[in-house]
Amino acid sequence: MDGFKDGFHKGKLLASMVLVDTGGFSGNLSSADYTVQIALNTLDAILGLPGASKTTLLSIIGAKVSGSTYSVAASGVNYTMSGDVGDLDTAINFLAKPRIEIYLNGVLQRKGADVVWASSATFVLNRATDNGDELIIFS
Repeated sequence: MDGFKDGFHKGKLLASMVLVDTGGFSGNLSSADYTVQIALNTLDAILGLPGASKTTLLSIIGAKVSGSTYSVAASGVNYTMSGDVGDLDTAINFLAKPRIEIYLNGVLQRKGADVVWASSATFVLNRATDNGDELIIFS
């Protein structure tokens, strides 16, 4: 899309790029956190901007080494999945579509480098993760 780059559209931050952090509230707002994130994604959709239609949260419950595979469709070894079942599309579309984004603890991961497509439901993260880390996937 013309004017779209790294979460910005014509110099304006997309609402879906605002990540809500409730870490300081000892997890008391975790369901509100997810609801607010959905609302931000909806704002982008209303404005006709390329936003994600699905939001998947992977909560890390044990350390994983760099190069581990994660699923957007189910919980796995050392992580639990909540939210929407994601769709990572094809390898080409995974790289090309700005709506597919993966964040580790609020930091956007570079597709093709930090995160690599494995299938329509899985990806490889080229970073180690620790207990308490969170992956948010917009697709």
